[in-house]
Amino acid sequence: LHIGGARTALYNWLFARQNKGKFILRIEDTDTERSTDESMAAILDGMKWLGMDWDEGPGKEGPYGPYFQSQRLGIYKAHIQKLMDEGKAYPCFCTEEELKQKKETASKNKLQYRYDGTCSRLSSSEVRQALDSGKPHVIRLKIKEKKEIVIRDLIKGEIKIHTDTLDDFIILRSDGYPVYNFAVVIDDALMKINYVIRGDDHVSNTPRQILLYEALGSPVPCFAHVPMILGEDKTRLSKRHGATSVQQYREQGYLADALINYLVRLGWSYDDRQEIFSREELIEKFSLDKISGNPAVFSVKKLEWLNDVYIQKMDPDTRTQAVLPYLIKSGLVREEEVPARFNELKSIVLAFGNRIKLLADIAPQADFFFKEEHPFSPEALETFLKKIKVRPLYEKLSETLTNTGAWDKESLLAVLEGLSTRFDLKRKDYYQAIRVALTGRLFSPDLIEIMLIMGKGKTLKKIRYSLNFIIRENIG
Repeated sequence: LHIGGARTALYNWLFARQNKGKFILRIEDTDTERSTDESMAAILDGMKWLGMDWDEGPGKEGPYGPYFQSQRLGIYKAHIQKLMDEGKAYPCFCTEEELKQKKETASKNKLQYRYDGTCSRLSSSEVRQALDSGKPHVIRLKIKEKKEIVIRDLIKGEIKIHTDTLDDFIILRSDGYPVYNFAVVIDDALMKINYVIRGDDHVSNTPRQILLYEALGSPVPCFAHVPMILGEDKTRLSKRHGATSVQQYREQGYLADALINYLVRLGWSYDDRQEIFSREELIEKFSLDKISGNPAVFSVKKLEWLNDVYIQKMDPDTRTQAVLPYLIKSGLVREEEVPARFNELKSIVLAFGNRIKLLADIAPQADFFFKEEHPFSPEALETFLKKIKVRPLYEKLSETLTNTGAWDKESLLAVLEGLSTRFDLKRKDYYQAIRVALTGRLFSPDLIEIMLIMGKGKTLKKIRYSLNFIIRENIG
């Protein structure tokens, strides 16, 4: 489920919810190469994670199913036959080589290529003979009328296209699978879809689809084409701009509500002074007439900021539950340990305060809490331990803390303050040295808070580990 598709689905979902309509999830999987079980599962999983529940679709069968196009091939073929029986469609036996030659001829004459309708002029006996011989063929829709097609787009306004610019286009491929334009029209007609909100890369498909609705004698739904999402370099959003799928953002630790809030604002405006919207507010306030006709620019920094806002709004228990999958996945915590250690884990999460911008940040930042032997960051090692004499401090700190009775904030603060004047270290370097001993890095949550969470035993182990390390490496 890509970001663009997720936003389009969101606009449909909000529109349906606001108008007490039905939101239909249909899986268009007639492209057998791209439509794998894994890709279908990812789409459904992404929709569920984002909280966009559907009224009809996979797992919620309604009166117009099935909702996988690959399971509707018999329906499409029946409508193909009906169009052929009515003289509105015909088989085309032109080979790829013949079509290539026609295109080359048009190009040489500086003309736009359009299929010339060769096979529409075959006699019924010629068609029957070709079909009986098993000659490969496609099915094309016959465009008879010379007329203007008018799209009354709910976002872009009125769009006019003349049929002179179209040809008798293919509706059924030679492999027996319908093309996208045909399958979606059949499905929309049978499923009684009356509003279609989609990306504006589909504008070019709409005239052909309108012709198909008319050929079928079905009502034409209302169309709303949403402008594309661009990267910050103003080119179409793609992998070179970073993550493009909903699953990737989930893995990185973005919250579903934050992503929903960000996506809806990519093109839709309500009040520039309001950035944060609950789902209830979005359902109440969303409207198609507030969608911009211009492309939206995707900003990772803006999404990160929004995600941070949502994380900070979470209560301690909820925030802890949210980061648990990332701690478990990283191997820092075993799932079966969580109930017994929940309060400890909550203390760790809260210690980081607003340092956690993404849920996945917790594992690399908090790993020292869970490891007996922490690595030292290059900055801590090269720019600090190798330049500051910390061995006497670590030795005295280990001795003093061993003999410390009470393990509370006031007692620990008194110990650290009492030792601070006994070493030839700047106050900043003194506290930084203790931080490095406990965490292996130069930046971390509050030092006293770390010691309280670790407890006396683990704190002493960390200091002794760091002391042994600098002795062994002959540094500090």
